[in-house]
Formats: sequence, structure tokens, C-alpha cells
Amino acid sequence: MTTSIRPLYRYMLLILSGACICWMLWHIDRPNSLHPAEIDQLLMQATFAQDLKSLTVLKRAAEAGQVEAQLALAKIYVFKQQSQQAILWLMQAEEQGNHEAATVLGKLYFQGDAKTPQNYRAAKHWFEQAQLQHDPVAAYYLGLIYKNGYGTKIQHKQAVHYFQLAAQDQIPSAMYMLANAYQFGDGVNVDLRQALFWYKAAADLELPEAIQELAQIYRYGNAEIQADTIAYQKHVLEIGHSLKHPALVP
Repeated sequence: MTTSIRPLYRYMLLILSGACICWMLWHIDRPNSLHPAEIDQLLMQATFAQDLKSLTVLKRAAEAGQVEAQLALAKIYVFKQQSQQAILWLMQAEEQGNHEAATVLGKLYFQGDAKTPQNYRAAKHWFEQAQLQHDPVAAYYLGLIYKNGYGTKIQHKQAVHYFQLAAQDQIPSAMYMLANAYQFGDGVNVDLRQALFWYKAAADLELPEAIQELAQIYRYGNAEIQADTIAYQKHVLEIGHSLKHPALVP
């Protein structure tokens, strides 16, 4: 090795050595840190295979403060209908700024169960926290809260505002609710073409209610859309398929 190359070679060795030391220190400080793919796999195994070892690994990472593990552990407890345990971990994840944890908290209080009474005010609070971080699922539930007056006054314009936000982020149920608003003039001027647009958008994502509504529109027509027998029959056939593979409720 020539004299000019040796200093460069030593310099490269120093850099590599420093990188290795940093990597080792990072893992020493975070002995229970898990990769997102690991968390997803452990979540599936602990939830559906009821694998206690996977649950233990997730819990160790959650106790070490890894927010993704805290959220995954909470989801397992939600599935097991152990809402009080779920809330403890969701609160810890939310305190670290995880907006999905706030949304899951909102859903727990919105739906309620044997151990966690339904509490629309608490649900609204957590959905609002999540929506500050632009969570579309939280926006959808805020739309439901304002549309139906759950724990607050009915405010159709506010409901449309939140359904619009969620619909723009590809939430099929929000698209359907927005279409309803345009069709019946709830919180917005009647606009049958906008209603058709959002029913189609939700139907493309296989929401059965939207496909059924489209079938009725094409069967009878309305002030803006002519009846269309071929389109009606097409959507009737699609209803059966969508019921086998429906869009999931957020």
C-alpha cells in the first residue's frame, strides 16, 4: 500500500469504527426497540394466534417507551375487550404525540362497552385531538357526532365540514355521508351531481350502502340524473360482490 493511500485507509477505518460504536450504543440504550415490521407481526400473532410470547415481547417494548409498541399492545387489548388496559397504553402513546392512539381512544368512548361506559364528550375530545394532526378517521367520527348531536348540539354544517375532510382522505363511509348531505340538503345546498360523485367514489371502494343508493338513483332517476336500466342492473349485480368484500367501517 502506498504512503498516500495509508492515511485515507486509516481515516475510513476510524469512520467505520465510530459508526459501529454509535450503532452499538443506540441498541444498548434501546434494548427492547422493535422494527415496525416486527411490531405488525407480533400484533397479528398475539391477537389472532393468542401467542403469549409475542404479547410479552410487545409489552417489554411498550414498557421501554416505544410508542408503536404501546399502540399495538392497546389494539390487542381492544380486541380482547379489555378496554381499561387498552386505555392505559393508549394514553401513554397519545402523550408521545401519536394521533392514532387518540382516535382509538375516541372510538372506545364513542362505542362504549361493559367496562367503559359510552361517553360522547370524552369521545369528541379525543377525536378533536387526533383531528388536529389531520387524522381522517377522527374527522369522520366528528362528522357523525355533529350530524346526530352526540353529546353536543346538532350542527349539520360542521358535520359536512368533517365528512368532507375524511372523504378527501379516502374514507368510504365519509364519502357516503357527504353524498347524503348533498342529496338531502343537510348542512349544504342540494346538489344531486355532487351527491352522485361521492356515491360513486364510495361505491368504487366497495361500500355496499353507496352501491345500493346508486342502483336506486339509476332505477328511478331524479331531477338531474336520468334513469338508466343498464346502469341499474350493473349496480344490482355489484351489491352482492360488495357484501362479500365490503369496505371496512373506520
